Amino acid sequence: MARAHSNIDKFGLEAERTDPSRFGPLRQKYCAIYALSSTDEVGRDSLVQIVSGLEVQRELRRSPGRKPWGYAPYAAVRWYPQPPGAPLLAVRSAQRVAPLQAEVGIMFGPLEPVRIGRFTLPRVGLSYRVGRDLEAISVVFGEAF
Repeated sequence: MARAHSNIDKFGLEAERTDPSRFGPLRQKYCAIYALSSTDEVGRDSLVQIVSGLEVQRELRRSPGRKPWGYAPYAAVRWYPQPPGAPLLAVRSAQRVAPLQAEVGIMFGPLEPVRIGRFTLPRVGLSYRVGRDLEAISVVFGEAF
């Protein structure tokens, strides 16, 4: 029996900056990503994603352990210049990714990396994302954008 072949390649550029603000450290991040997927079953598909995001980090008055914990409200805009198809979606009206998406949310967790052995404790958050034919509430692990 022949094995199915799949390959995903990803390339990108990223710029990030954190500046003081009257609300707390303001993190700005901009990135452009190109991904190419190739599988025997589906064929080839590519994706270009451009993301612009802002996040304000706020420290909690009490933190578990020695490192500071906090919350971080954020907003991000994602643009897909040529949205990829979504062959596995069952809803006919949502067979393409919304080309422009806006997201707001809040992240909770350590403000500095906390390591437990080889594991880095991720931040956890909740987000609301909208776009054409898109409305989603998501649980976010790690980075918001």
